This record gives sequence, structure tokens and C-alpha cells, in this order.
Amino acid sequence: MVMTIICEVEKIQESENSMKLFTGNALWALVKQSDAMSCLVLGLLLVMSIVCWTVAIYKFIVVRRKQQELEQAQQRLATVTNLEQLLAAGQAMAHTQAGAIITRALARTKELLGDERNQKGFSPLACELLRVELDAAVNDLMLQEEKHVSILKVSAEVAPLLGLFGTIWGLIHSFVRISEEQSADIITVAPGIAEALITTLVGLMVAIPALMLFHMISNRIAHMEYQLMTIAERCERMIHGSLVNR
Repeated sequence: MVMTIICEVEKIQESENSMKLFTGNALWALVKQSDAMSCLVLGLLLVMSIVCWTVAIYKFIVVRRKQQELEQAQQRLATVTNLEQLLAAGQAMAHTQAGAIITRALARTKELLGDERNQKGFSPLACELLRVELDAAVNDLMLQEEKHVSILKVSAEVAPLLGLFGTIWGLIHSFVRISEEQSADIITVAPGIAEALITTLVGLMVAIPALMLFHMISNRIAHMEYQLMTIAERCERMIHGSLVNR
């Protein structure tokens, strides 16, 4: 019975010791005893992590709001039957992405109708030019949405390499310490190796969330692109149909 209690106590102590690396001062002690280069690498990784989370939170909020606006625009365009209603919808949604597409479509249509070659009707060439204009409008809007997302991908690719650089530097520093002390026992080697591996750990802690956030935001932006293309196609069909009926 006594031996069982002793074994249980030892297991608890081992569990507590293993958790000290994350909850105690062991991890912070490794950071404090790191040299200047390792501290610089850890500082860069910390800055990258803050930037990644800031960009990700900002993009999640903005993309979600714009997706809701596009859903409302799709519902409104489903009830539009002529150019006058399309113009009114574009004016009502002037400050949204859907409004920007409608405005560009109507402006391009007005230019094409003002062309002498298209006085007698909306030619196939005019239809193609309108489609090109709508595609350009969608591409411009998507370029704005993807502006800062690349930061997440770059951080996910650079952080492990930066952590590996810090590890290699720490191992070199550890081997130099071994040569200076003329001893290679575990007491001398272990602190240097732990100090070297801390940068790889932090690099992975930055890279893994950054990569996951990049793919999550990219999927949301891809869905937004589909919504924009749907609105553009709806505008094109509405304009072409109205002009053909006239």
C-alpha cells in the first residue's frame, strides 16, 4: 500500500515537472539565458505572430461584413427586371462592392451605346466589351481583398526557416561552450541544446496558425469572388436583355 502511494506521488511529481516547461519558469529561463542572436530571432517571431493575428482578425471581420452585403445585393438583384431598377439598386448600394460593379456596368453600357457603331443595336462586340469590363471590375475588387492576406502565407513559410536558423546558431553556440569547458557531459550539453531548440518551437508556433488562418481566409475570399461573379453575370444578362427588348 505504501509503495503504491509512493508511486502515485512520483507520477504526480513527474507530471508537474513536465508541465513546468510551459506553465513554470523553465521556458522563460531558457529565453533569458539565450544570446543576442537567439533573442533577436525570438523577437522577430513574436512580431510576426502579432502581425499575423492582427491581419487575420481584421480580414475575418471585413470579409464577413462584405459577404453579408453581397448576399443582400444578390437578393435585391433577383427582383430587378429593367435598367431603371438596376440603376436604382446601384445607387442604393453605392458604397458596396455590388454597387461598384453595377456602376461600372452601367457606365460602360452608356459609353457603348453612345458609340456610332452601336446606334442601331447592342452588337456582339459591345457584349464582349461589357463582359470584359465586368471581369475587370471583379478583378479590381478581389485585388483589394487579397492585399494583406499574403502576409500570412509569407509568415507561414519564413517562420520555420527563421526558427531553424536560430536552432543552428544555438547549437554552434553550445558546441563552442563545450569546447571552452572541455566537457561533454549531459549537464553541459543539455542547456545549450534546449536553448537552441526553443527558436524552432516558437517558429512552429507562429507558422502553424498562420498557415491555417491563410487557408481559412482564402476560402472565404474565394466564396466572395463567386458572389461577385454571380452579381456581374446578373448585371450583364439584365443589361443585354433590356437592350434587346428595346
